Amino acid sequence: MEKRLVDELQASIEGLAATLGQSVAIDTPDGELIAVTRDYGDADPYRINLLLQRRMPEEARTYFWKRMQESTPNRPSYVPRNTALSIEARWCYNLGNGMAYLWLLDQGAAPDAAIIDRYAERIVAALAERSIVEPVDRRNRRRAHIERSLLGTDDGAHDPAPGDPMDGAVESVDQALTVACVAISGDGAHDHAERTLSTVVRIARIFGFSAVASIEDHGRLVSVLDYPDHASRSYDAAITDLLSAANREVRSGTVGVALSRADEPLRCRYARAAVAQTLGSELCADDVFILWEQIASFAVDVPPEASAPGGERLTRFIGLLRAPEGYAFETTAALFHAHHGESAAAILRVHRTTILYRQRQIKQLTGIDLTHGPDRHLAFSAWLTELCRRRISEDLRGALRP
Repeated sequence: MEKRLVDELQASIEGLAATLGQSVAIDTPDGELIAVTRDYGDADPYRINLLLQRRMPEEARTYFWKRMQESTPNRPSYVPRNTALSIEARWCYNLGNGMAYLWLLDQGAAPDAAIIDRYAERIVAALAERSIVEPVDRRNRRRAHIERSLLGTDDGAHDPAPGDPMDGAVESVDQALTVACVAISGDGAHDHAERTLSTVVRIARIFGFSAVASIEDHGRLVSVLDYPDHASRSYDAAITDLLSAANREVRSGTVGVALSRADEPLRCRYARAAVAQTLGSELCADDVFILWEQIASFAVDVPPEASAPGGERLTRFIGLLRAPEGYAFETTAALFHAHHGESAAAILRVHRTTILYRQRQIKQLTGIDLTHGPDRHLAFSAWLTELCRRRISEDLRGALRP
C-alpha cells in the first residue's frame, strides 16, 4: 500500500479529530481497525482494547452489528452505553455505503453533520484507493473464495460468470497472497494464539499488507495477507521488515508463514505455513515468525524404503515412534531438546538410567543407536516427520506439493 494513501487517510481523520476536539476511529465492516487518531482523553476501555488487539471482539461485534446496519451515509446510528462490555455510548457513521465505519464517542450531542460530511468525503476518497476497502460484495465473495481455497473445498461451483465483476479475479486472487498460521494447544491457548496472530497481522499492516481472510482449522488459526505487488522488490523488503519486527515485538508463540508463489495453490501455501509453524516451534525456539524457507529442508519425509541408507533400521524406528503405548517418541523428543541445557531425564522427570535403558532398548529393537551421531541425526529427522504426521492432517500434508 502506498505511503501516500496512508498519510492522506491519517491526515483526514486527524483533521476531523482536531476540529471536533475528540478522537476518531475507522473500522472495516468486519470490525478490523483501519486507522485511529491520537487519544483526546476520551477513549473507553473497549477502544483501548481495540487499539491493542486491532480486531473487534465477537461479543462487541454482535452488539454493534445491528446499529452498524441501521446507519446510512446521511444518518448516523446511536450506540447506547454497555457497561458489561466496557463500551461507552458512541455514534456510528457509514462511510461510502458500507466501505468502512467511522466511530465517535458521544459527548452529549450529535456532532455537526456538515463537519462530518466535509471530512467523510476526503476519508472515503483515500479509502477507495486501498485494497482493504473493495466494494463490499466483491470483498465478501473474494474472502469466501480464499477461505474455500485454504480448506480445499473450492470445487469451482462459486466461480463468477463471464462479465461478472469478479470474473478474472478468482483465477488470480491466490497468487498475491501470503499465509500465516499459529497453532492452538493447551488450556487457554486459543486466546493466546489469537493475540499472537493479531499482533503479527497488525505489524504486517504497518509494512503495507492487508488481512483479507482468516479461518480456524484443525487446531490452527490462519490469516491471509495481501500485498499490492508481490512481484516487486518492495514485497521482499516488507517481508524482511515484518520478520524482524515480529520477532522483536511478539513475546511468545510460533507463527509459520508461506510467501506468495504464483505457481502454488493457496492450500499448498497453507500447508507450508502449518509445517513451518510445527517444525519452527521445535527448531527455532528463539524466533516467533518462521518462514517456510527456513525449515523446508527439514520438511522432506524420511525415506523408509529398505533400499535407502539405513532404510530397514529406519522403517523399524518409525514403527516404534508410532507405537501407541511406546516410549520412543517422547524419549527422542527429550533427547532432541536436551541441547538447551536441561537433560533428557530432567525433561521427562525420570532417572537418567531410565533414559539409558530406553536407548539400549531402541537400539536392540531397531538398530538405531541414539548415542551415535549419524544415527541420532537420522532419528531426529524421523521424529520431526512423525511430529508433522501427528499434528497436521494427511489431507493437508498432501497439499504440500502443488
